[in-house]
Amino acid sequence: MSANRPAAFWIVLLHVFLVAAFGNAYAKLAIPIGEVIVFPTELVVVSAAVLGFRAIVSVPRDTITMLVVAFVGVGVLWLGIGGMPAPSSAGAKAFSFFVYSIFYFVVRGCAVDDEARWQFLRAIGTASIVGACIGLVQMRTGATLFTAAEEFEITSTGSTRWLGGDFGLYGVFTTLVFGIKAIFERKLALHSTLLLAAAALEIILSQHRSAFVALAVGFGATTLLGGSTEALRGLTKLAVIAVVGIVVSAYLFGSSYVDDTVTRLAHTSDLNDENINWRLLSSYEVFYGVQEEPLGHGFTVWDFLFNLKDPLTGSHNSLLDLAYRIGIPGLGVFLAIPVALVRRTRRLVRATGGHANVMLVSTCTCVLAVLTFACFNVVLETPYMSIFFWIFLGIAAGVLHERSR
Repeated sequence: MSANRPAAFWIVLLHVFLVAAFGNAYAKLAIPIGEVIVFPTELVVVSAAVLGFRAIVSVPRDTITMLVVAFVGVGVLWLGIGGMPAPSSAGAKAFSFFVYSIFYFVVRGCAVDDEARWQFLRAIGTASIVGACIGLVQMRTGATLFTAAEEFEITSTGSTRWLGGDFGLYGVFTTLVFGIKAIFERKLALHSTLLLAAAALEIILSQHRSAFVALAVGFGATTLLGGSTEALRGLTKLAVIAVVGIVVSAYLFGSSYVDDTVTRLAHTSDLNDENINWRLLSSYEVFYGVQEEPLGHGFTVWDFLFNLKDPLTGSHNSLLDLAYRIGIPGLGVFLAIPVALVRRTRRLVRATGGHANVMLVSTCTCVLAVLTFACFNVVLETPYMSIFFWIFLGIAAGVLHERSR
């Protein structure tokens, strides 16, 4: 093993923990280097690329890796066609998703065994405890704690969101990883119970409806990937535990916030909901742009009515925005990555069983959860959130490569 490989591994691992624990309060730290302002994710990707260079270039050229390379190639091609986006523009943010594919290669090249891969998953789970504690303190005191916001957001249904929406996604990751582990191992250890409780608290305190949808998709995919009978039986037990946990939480912290969460969920498909209505209108604008130029617009064009107040924002549908940038064919190349992952995972699990492939099933469902969340939020063009897609993909692809040989 290269002497620098562990350094790249630990830098990325620490970054993942800090992002999942403190969200954009950490990820948006402005670090001055001379006259240039950089952010933690930018520093990490440069450091990891340099320190883990040998590991990166030694990544096996399997199907998933070649699809990632092809997708990045599409992005680079559009730079040549449409030109370079201005720094700190919406186009630069969109192209960052291609740049941060380096996390896929770092994870594939440096996390070369199951123990190293579990370290990433445990780091995300442990971070959920920190995030849940931050949310509880903020709810109890009403004071901002390790948050980039100056005041808390009032949702469209009138409740207060005590944690940012990104924490909801991190809670989904922890729930899927350790929930699926409990399902297939048919036991729930104390530390897994604590992690799942913290993750559930994160999801509730973030009150992000997309997180609940992503969680449902993730567990639904588990029954598809892991064998419907075995997985469904485990999911039923986990659902019972979740209900008990909600009842206990309502007893300890009061039922009003749980009631607010239920109210928000009830409005998930309400087209008259102000937030949902705005998202649909912005998505319609971008969809119309895709219809006009189905082959793509590149990274320099981004001018809509919905982003007049904030030129950097997306339509809250990252896949649609990606189609606008690199065209429908480019989106097809991207979607071929999760399709290949799901097909190969399902084939392997059918051959060897869900219990032998817990890590593979859980990381595959996390990839699908990211994509689901991205259909309703600005995710793939947000560096500190998009890296999780590449990290989970890197872990899953590494496991697949080993098990398929």
